[in-house]
Amino acid sequence: MGAAHPLTELNPLWRRFHGIDRPTGPTAEEFLATLSELDIEPTTVRWRRQPEAEYATFAELTDVTRRRLCLPADAEPESATALRELGVDPDLPPDLGSSGRDLVTVSWLGRAGRLTAATRSTVPSLSRSLRVTSNPAGASNGSRRADGTVVEPARAVDVPLAVRLDFTEGKVWFVGGDEIMVVFSPEKIRDMGFKDITFLQ
Repeated sequence: MGAAHPLTELNPLWRRFHGIDRPTGPTAEEFLATLSELDIEPTTVRWRRQPEAEYATFAELTDVTRRRLCLPADAEPESATALRELGVDPDLPPDLGSSGRDLVTVSWLGRAGRLTAATRSTVPSLSRSLRVTSNPAGASNGSRRADGTVVEPARAVDVPLAVRLDFTEGKVWFVGGDEIMVVFSPEKIRDMGFKDITFLQ
């Protein structure tokens, strides 16, 4: 996972163009604190992804960033200047809305009862399960640190598309897809197509 929310890298640009101070979180530290409240003590490995071009051209990155900042088309030159002054390398244009280069691998052993409920989606437009590959560095033999050492072997597991965690304050559902959606009401989960009563209650 990213050390900070993917869009926090745009914060200086929001301040520059709109005078807005955007939130700096959520962060991996807050996630770890939440796990600690659940009496889960995970293994964490902090690492940095090697720089690579995530857009074909600097112009493409500039266009996407301008639109993310809700700027008009004629602000393209100012957007390009701001990106360069932010330290963006035009030869290696990164996606400033991605998980960034500072990453944290978090893992822990499963414990009976810790995952309160899980279900597979019955929505036809979604897969019934999601195959997750632990290989963020893109190496066929596992995740690697910047110095080339292997963090962990590559592995793949099938996980549910939605899980429910029960806290003292109430229930929280996490629904997978292109992004993870956090849902706080059974009504919203039901509206999304999850009909299992035991999963909703």
